[in-house]
Amino acid sequence: MSADENEKPGKIEPASSSLVENILKIARLFKQLDNKRIQNKLDIAESKIFTEITDTIATLLDPDTAKYTIRRNFIRVAANYSVDLKTKESFQKAMIRNISGGGLFISTQEVLPVGEIVELTIRFPDQPEPMKIKSEVVWSQPYHKLGKNSETGMGVKFIELSPEQARYIQKMIHDFLDKNMKGLRS
Repeated sequence: MSADENEKPGKIEPASSSLVENILKIARLFKQLDNKRIQNKLDIAESKIFTEITDTIATLLDPDTAKYTIRRNFIRVAANYSVDLKTKESFQKAMIRNISGGGLFISTQEVLPVGEIVELTIRFPDQPEPMKIKSEVVWSQPYHKLGKNSETGMGVKFIELSPEQARYIQKMIHDFLDKNMKGLRS
C-alpha cells in the first residue's frame, strides 16, 4: 500500500497552510475588487483579475452550475428567500434560489416572458422592510422544457437598484462566502 493510500481524506497537511493563506488572500482581493466594481472604478487589469476570481469561485462553490455562472460580472450564491413578483397584469409569490449583485434566479411554476419588467418585493430576514427592486426577465425555464436536475423558474436582472440595496446584496454575498470559507481557516 502506498503512502497516499494511507492518508485520511480531508486532512490538511502543514505544507498546505500556504495554500490556505493564498486562498484567503484571494478572497480579500475579491472583496476589494468587488467594492471597486460596485463603484464603477475597476480598471481593465483589475476587471480581468476580478473575472478570473469570479470564474474560479463559481467553479469551486458548485462545479455543476459553474458553466452558467462563468462570464458573469457577479458571484452568484445560493439563497432561499420569499419574493413577490408584480407586473402590469399579474402578481405571484415565489422563491429566490440564488442571488448576485446583478440579478437572481426565481423558482416559480408560472414563468414570465423574456423582456417582461417586474417589480420584486423581497423579504430578507434581517431587514425591517421588504426590498423593492425593478427587474427584467432575461431568461426562463418553463416546466415543459425542464431537463434533468432543472428547476422551473426564470432569471431576472436588476434594472433599478439603489446604492443601499446594492451594498446590502454585496454584503450578503460576502457574508455567504466568509461563512463557507470558515473551514479553511481552522
